[in-house]
Amino acid sequence: MTRHDSYGCALDLLAFEEGGMTMKAEKDWEDTVAIAYRELKGNKSLRNDLKKQYGHEKSFNS
Repeated sequence: MTRHDSYGCALDLLAFEEGGMTMKAEKDWEDTVAIAYRELKGNKSLRNDLKKQYGHEKSFNS
């Protein structure tokens, strides 16, 4: 999985959360998607930049 794949998956997970779903992950979840997820969850500026770059500009509820 490439870095872009990981960011894409992480953006999808964050969109599901914005839509009201709850993320339940193992405590030792340490693959590339988990790393991207934590990075994007804590960095809204990067998340917004990647949404524009990857075409995820609309929110889940739009």
